[in-house]
Amino acid sequence: MDVTTDQGRLLRVSLSGNALFSGLSGLVLLLAPGSVASFLGLTVPWIVATIGAGLMLYAVWLAALARRPVIPRIEAWGVISLDVAWVLGSLILLIADPLSLTLTGKWTVAIVADFVTLFATLQFFGLHRYVCHLAQSPP
Repeated sequence: MDVTTDQGRLLRVSLSGNALFSGLSGLVLLLAPGSVASFLGLTVPWIVATIGAGLMLYAVWLAALARRPVIPRIEAWGVISLDVAWVLGSLILLIADPLSLTLTGKWTVAIVADFVTLFATLQFFGLHRYVCHLAQSPP
C-alpha cells in the first residue's frame, strides 16, 4: 500500500521538514566538526563529521521520498523507525554519558532529540491518517 500525493500531505510535509532539519544539521556538522566537537565536549571531530555525512545522506533520501508521487508505506515506516532509533540512542547517550558531554552538549542532544521526536510523531500521524482514509474509502 502506498501513500499518494493528496492523502499523504501531512506525511509529505513532515518528511520535507525532517529533510531540511537533517540537511542543515548535517551541513553544520560537516563544515565545522572541530568547533561542534568542542562545543559538545568531544575530543574526536571525525565522529561529528561522520554523523554530519550520514545526516546529509538521510536528508537526500527524505527529500526524494517526500517528492515522489507515491510514498511506499514500508519506506515511511523505515523513516519513522530510524527517527525513533535516533531518539532512543540520544536517551542512552544522555543517561549513560559514555562520552562525558558538557552540560551544553547534553542540552543540545536533548533538544535535537525533541525535534526528531516531533518529526517521528508527525510522520506517524501522517501515515496513520492516510491508512484511515483508505479504510473509509469505498472499494
